[in-house]
Amino acid sequence: DYGYIQPSRGIRQGDPLSPYLFLLCAETLSQMISQAEQRKEVNATTEDCQRMARILRDYEAISGIHNIGGGGKYLGLPEQFGKNKRELFQFVVDRVKHNIGGWYNRFLSPAGKEVLIKSVAQAKPVYSMNCFLIPQQVCAAINSSLSEFWWGKNNGRRKIPWISWKRLSIPKNEGGLGFKDLHS
Repeated sequence: DYGYIQPSRGIRQGDPLSPYLFLLCAETLSQMISQAEQRKEVNATTEDCQRMARILRDYEAISGIHNIGGGGKYLGLPEQFGKNKRELFQFVVDRVKHNIGGWYNRFLSPAGKEVLIKSVAQAKPVYSMNCFLIPQQVCAAINSSLSEFWWGKNNGRRKIPWISWKRLSIPKNEGGLGFKDLHS
């Protein structure tokens, strides 16, 4: 079988040795796959996919590199999609809620809340929305969080939203506040 590599210290970014160590690990993975192919263990069947998954798990254990099977992110967006897009883009809602969460305990004027919502909270999902069609449920969850922040809380309970978010999203010259309705 294979021996396990136990790193004793992390390698600094920019270290000239780092790319060579990565190449050594990548060469090991390549050899593991080549050996499996030579033994005719890798074809397009369910069992062979399980063998390939085992090879990747062994490589993860040896190299310390995790999550090589996908499911990662590139430029902050998911690389692979499943059937449930709402779960996939939940990270966008979580990012907005995380920002808003830090603002609740501050005494902000309506103008301050407006600036934070427009310049920070509504800017968070823009890149994701430019690249992908975000599900309506995700947009609704973000709008709901923004509305809750706008109206505030009293003793941990939501205050009554006297005006709908849709009406607050109308341009200022038409009587709204000019917030973006993410559904549109």
